[in-house]
Amino acid sequence: MPANWRLLRWPAFLMAWGVVSLVANVVPAQEADPARLQEQIDALSAQVDMLAAESSAGFGTGTTVGGYAELHYNAPEDGTTVLDFHRFVLLISKPINEWISFYSELEIEHAFIEGGEKSGEVELEQAFLDFQIISSLRARGGILLAPVGIINPVHEPNTFYGVERPAFHKFIIPTTWFDASAGIAGEMDAGVNYELYLMAPLDGSGFEGKDALRGGRQKGFKSEAESLALTGRAQYKVPGLAAGLSFWRGNASSSFLRDCGSDPDPDAGCQNTVRLDIGQVPVMLSALDLQYDMGMFRVRAEYAAGTIGNTKNLNAITGKDAGSAFDGFYVEPSARVWQLREQSLGVFVRYEDINPQAAVAAGKVNDSLNFTKTVAGLNYWPDPDVALKFDYETKTPDAGSSTTGFNLGIGWSF
Repeated sequence: MPANWRLLRWPAFLMAWGVVSLVANVVPAQEADPARLQEQIDALSAQVDMLAAESSAGFGTGTTVGGYAELHYNAPEDGTTVLDFHRFVLLISKPINEWISFYSELEIEHAFIEGGEKSGEVELEQAFLDFQIISSLRARGGILLAPVGIINPVHEPNTFYGVERPAFHKFIIPTTWFDASAGIAGEMDAGVNYELYLMAPLDGSGFEGKDALRGGRQKGFKSEAESLALTGRAQYKVPGLAAGLSFWRGNASSSFLRDCGSDPDPDAGCQNTVRLDIGQVPVMLSALDLQYDMGMFRVRAEYAAGTIGNTKNLNAITGKDAGSAFDGFYVEPSARVWQLREQSLGVFVRYEDINPQAAVAAGKVNDSLNFTKTVAGLNYWPDPDVALKFDYETKTPDAGSSTTGFNLGIGWSF
């Protein structure tokens, strides 16, 4: 029974008792049958239970509001120290009937939305219908998260170590990654669950050497969809162990509008812009993740590698430097070193090797874009839904000297 109905049941019961008592005092004594009064009380109590059950099954209001937020203090050695309310997210869900539900995630990044360089973003990261076909199979459609890696599907700040998400989930898997999608999700025997979606493709004009696929996310905004991508994830989970395999396959959008500049040629149909089509830009990404819990100790690791086809022609059109291949991994051992009831303190260290431009179709790899990073710190959870964080990081480009910095953060779910 939902918590709100547990609270409402006793007032409803007391009101029913008051009504019955009033009737008992008004009607003649010979009509005030105690057995009859008890039947009325039982009937009213049953109605309260029925309303509670209907709400739990989705026939009542059933709307759930939650969310999460992150406040960060970043002090890099080679940059500007900032205090940033990085994210505020509302999660709203509602059962529509006994087998159809709605889920959504609306995010404001950096607290302030206005045109210009100093501006945050509003993103609708999830908004989909979930159809329960059978107990082990659901169909979904709307705005969905790409089911790639550990953190893109589950990224509440109290669920991971470190103030910032791993660099792996920015430069290799472009978290947060979402778009218009439809597909299925479900569970199988032996601890296996899965997701498989058709999703709008990436936009090849946004690919760059510094962060691989990240600039190509269309985010559900009039996404070009001449071809659809296929993405999926399978996870094997038993007590103490979770292992996942995920992928993305599809042709990126490769037909671009280019400004004719100051020398338009009306005879060539180039009064304002011209559309250039360079052919297919196939994108492939595969990822493997592992989480192993040993009581107070945990190890989390992820690896991903991908390729971008036709980058020589792509870069000639866009003027960018997208690599033909990218890869990366991280390993993160951690330990809960103290716990008292719901409070706990954890320490961690994370080593990352990030190569957003692991190979190029022409020319040489820019070693300044590839780097290793070590982050060490602690999380204090005064409550499982609240995390206070500190970490110290060292970043070392393949070409260049190391830089350091430290971060403080508060993250919470509600």
